[in-house]
Amino acid sequence: MEKDRLMMSAPESIRQSASEYFARPETSTLEELIDGEIIVSPTPLIRHQRLVLRLANAIERAMPGGEVLIAPAAVMLDQENVLEPDVFWIAAQSASQLTDRAMQGPPDLVVEVLSPSSRARDKKAKFRLYERFGVAEYWIADPDAAILEAWTLRDRAYALAGVFDAADTFQSPVLGAAIALGPVFAALQF
Repeated sequence: MEKDRLMMSAPESIRQSASEYFARPETSTLEELIDGEIIVSPTPLIRHQRLVLRLANAIERAMPGGEVLIAPAAVMLDQENVLEPDVFWIAAQSASQLTDRAMQGPPDLVVEVLSPSSRARDKKAKFRLYERFGVAEYWIADPDAAILEAWTLRDRAYALAGVFDAADTFQSPVLGAAIALGPVFAALQF
């Protein structure tokens, strides 16, 4: 019953510019600006947060330098798009700039963990934005199915690198490292 209620709750939305968005007070509420519309999402489930932390830790262990951040941490792509990826990694030599307020430009790797309220947005609107703004690698992790889709940017379009489950280890082109998914997907459910 609780899961059904969460799946039916629609995010609240408000229209603003990136300047207005950043003029708002600090909050721990997950808010994103997508095509000029502020989207406010409900608090994620515990299994979502477990997966976020495990993926961030796996990237941090595998990364060749750079920095891993988790939401809430803003990524400003342009004046109409300020996203809050669940996890993102910035290479040490990244052309994008990390400021105290936000990442200015695309990270090198973005991970979105699906939630009932964000599933369609992560797979469609955010997918297109990450692709359009040049995020080199995009992972979509599904805590319910315990799978991870890895997408890599080739000729300005995403190509599916593969769909992986807990039995798999996959090679991340952007990190230049192997990621073992067994520990990442272990015991997410209650």
